[in-house]
Amino acid sequence: MSQQPHGVQFRDLQFTYSGETLPVFTDLNCSFPKHKLNLLLGPSGCGKSTAMYLLGGIIPHAIEGDIQGSIYLDGEDIAGKRPQELAGRVGFVFQDPESQFCTFTVADEIAFGLENINTPVSQISRRIVDSLAMVGFAGSENLIINNLSGGEKQKIAIAAVLAMEPETIILDEPTANLDPASTDEIFGLLEKLVREQGKTLIVIEHKLDGFLDKVDHIVVMDQNGQARLQGGVDRVLPRLLFDSKFDSLKVFLPEHLLIVRDVYVQHADSAAVRDLRRRKLDAVGGGNLNKYGFDLDFGVKALTTTAAAVGMKQVSVDKDNSRTANPLVVLDGVSFAYQKARVSKLFGGSAEKPVCQDILHDLDLTINEGDFAAILGPNGAGKSTLLNLIFQIETAYRGKISISGKDVKSLSRQKLYQDIGLVFQNPEWQFVTNDVEQELLYSLKKSVLSDRLKSLRVEEMLGSFHLENEKGQSPFLLSQGQKRRLSVAAMLLAGQKILFLDEPTYGQDYQNQLELMELMKSLNQNGVTIVLVTHDMSLVADYAHTVHLLCDGKIRFSGLAEDLFADDDLIKEGRLMRPVTWEFSRRLAENFPGFPQLIGRQKIINAFNETA
Repeated sequence: MSQQPHGVQFRDLQFTYSGETLPVFTDLNCSFPKHKLNLLLGPSGCGKSTAMYLLGGIIPHAIEGDIQGSIYLDGEDIAGKRPQELAGRVGFVFQDPESQFCTFTVADEIAFGLENINTPVSQISRRIVDSLAMVGFAGSENLIINNLSGGEKQKIAIAAVLAMEPETIILDEPTANLDPASTDEIFGLLEKLVREQGKTLIVIEHKLDGFLDKVDHIVVMDQNGQARLQGGVDRVLPRLLFDSKFDSLKVFLPEHLLIVRDVYVQHADSAAVRDLRRRKLDAVGGGNLNKYGFDLDFGVKALTTTAAAVGMKQVSVDKDNSRTANPLVVLDGVSFAYQKARVSKLFGGSAEKPVCQDILHDLDLTINEGDFAAILGPNGAGKSTLLNLIFQIETAYRGKISISGKDVKSLSRQKLYQDIGLVFQNPEWQFVTNDVEQELLYSLKKSVLSDRLKSLRVEEMLGSFHLENEKGQSPFLLSQGQKRRLSVAAMLLAGQKILFLDEPTYGQDYQNQLELMELMKSLNQNGVTIVLVTHDMSLVADYAHTVHLLCDGKIRFSGLAEDLFADDDLIKEGRLMRPVTWEFSRRLAENFPGFPQLIGRQKIINAFNETA
């Protein structure tokens, strides 16, 4: 056999989960070069995470199934090796960071991995300190993990892997729970690990603004688990943008490129646009364009030429000023502090110490009836804590929380949850059955509908959320994106008048994210109040009517997203980053007199199509 290239290579790989008849993928063939920053793209459920679990040895040992084919790591076939055999060579940062935690405190968690690979005791403390500094969380050694926010847990998971210094690191959506500023810091760290330390990184990621220009190699999988495209950014991007054969391959791209691609696809029947795309693809030789050529100016020029091809007209977009101002959820002077936090003995702490500082301090917040609101703020600001108080998971707070004028403490849990629903940041927290169909039926347990109508409602929901083929599976065996869709579907069946969604698009591919958010928009138009807790500025730009910025335990801003993004001080304080569409829209307006200044991807696409 000829020598295998260095790096990672999947050859004729097939995997079927235990108890399943259909494989996740068959004949998967792709490679990830050594000492490069590799990006793995593909729709939710295509097998991205499964492939990485196989590389890390998690499958078939922690998760059983049948493997066929080969996985080469620097020329050695490692298919079927145990995680402990690969621990010093392959590191894995999971999509759900809590699934990899084994201890209570930050320092103990990082030390746990180091101890398992026999790191000399004299090195452990230094590696803990260094790895936390690398992820921007220095000084957190003594914190208890359960008291951290989702984003802070994500940083700890990354630090724990970095401390073990593996040569190859797999990161499954490493920035999913991070605020925009932290996301940018992690992207910079990933590039540094490759350029300065020679690591081989394989990253599954949906946030590509500010990241794609750091990527060396891309593999794109389709819904059937096949590697449809692979190569350098300058080879793959032109095919995704200009080659109509890949129009159905709905994967994430930077925001301005998503706009360009969607406009091309929506005008696919235009002979002028078809010719335009063919000429652009020919001009780059099927993919010889430098990756830095796909910047905002490229996007503006692409839309300019498309506009000329389809005959763009001037338009104006009316703002929606019809929102009501009837208070629905009101927090008045609310303060809260967790009572105790465990500290690590490794760094000189005792077992526990009291927490004196409020996480929320004299907080005032009003969410109006019928609003589509977003709650923003940096990691650790208290956003998840705020939800815990509204839903009475934590009750030892000062101040008052009311819904429809009634103090929530006067309401029974049953009555409270009839009115408000929560889609958790971690979807597994709300699963109560071992069957997808039964999970949805459980949401209708107290409904007066007949069994036949309940079944029809469930079938409709399975179809709407593309889960019909998984109806007999355990919810816990679904992909992260499928779990998220199931959790949202289950909550929608209950029919509450207020829905809170904590990072609702976490783990979703482009098409499912779009469909989910359009469904939320439709529900809102039919009277359901929607509240997003998110770090995704593109969602805020596209869907939120009102934004509330939480910093240092208080609401620092309530108003329109446009006004928040225009305030430099609030952007800095909230560790936010303006969506790319903010600047992209400004440049479009310079080229098209009368084109409205917009901040959302979908709003720009819709406005562009209205002009054609």
